[in-house]
Amino acid sequence: MRALLCRIRRAFSSGTFIEHYFSSKGFRLSISLLISLVPNIVYLVFNFVSGIRYGSLAFTAVSLYYALHVYIRFTILKLSDVKDAPRLIAASRKGGVLLLLADIVIAPMLIFGTFADAHLPYGSALLVFLSVYALYTLVSAAVGIIKDRRAGLPLRRAAYSVRLASGAMSLFNLVSALASTYGRDWLSLRVALVTLGAAVSALVLYLSLTMIFLPQRKGAKI
Repeated sequence: MRALLCRIRRAFSSGTFIEHYFSSKGFRLSISLLISLVPNIVYLVFNFVSGIRYGSLAFTAVSLYYALHVYIRFTILKLSDVKDAPRLIAASRKGGVLLLLADIVIAPMLIFGTFADAHLPYGSALLVFLSVYALYTLVSAAVGIIKDRRAGLPLRRAAYSVRLASGAMSLFNLVSALASTYGRDWLSLRVALVTLGAAVSALVLYLSLTMIFLPQRKGAKI
C-alpha cells in the first residue's frame, strides 16, 4: 500500500500520472482498487448501522461480507509491487478462502429470503448511487476478467474476481432497495429476491473456488 501511494505521489509530482495511468494496466487496476475501497467502506458502515438500528441480522451479515471484501482489497494492494510467484499465488488463494467465508456468511440470508422481510426506507439519491455503483462494478469487472483470462496473473484475477463479487452483491442490494421502496406483491418480491440471492451466492462461490484452485501460470505485478 505504501509503495503504491509513493508511486501515485511521484506520478503527480512529475506530471506523468495520466500517461502512467493509461499506459500501465497494473497501475490503473491498483488505482481502481484503491478508489473502490471508499464505496465498499460506505456499504459496510451503512449496512452495519441499518442492522443495528432496525435489528436486522441480514444487514449485519452484509456488513461483515463487505468487511471481508475490504480486507481482501487491502491485501491485494499491499502486494501490488511483489514479483514473487509463490507469494502471489498464496495471497490469491487466501483471498479465495476469505471470499468463500464471505459467501458462507451471506448465503443463508440470500437464499432464504431474509431481505424480503426488511422494509427499510431508501431515498432517491441512495437508489441512484446503488444503481451507478452496481452497473460500473459489474461491467468493469466482467470486462477485466474477459480481457485477462489468459494472462494467469494471480492478483489481477483476484482483484477482478473480488470486484465482480462485490458488484453482484451491490446488484442484489439495489434490487432489494427497489423492492423495499416500490414493491407491493409480497410473494413475488420474495421469489425474485430468493432467486437473485441464490444466483449471487453461486457466483461468489464460483469466484472464490477459482481463486483457490485455478492454476496460475506465472507470478508478476498486479
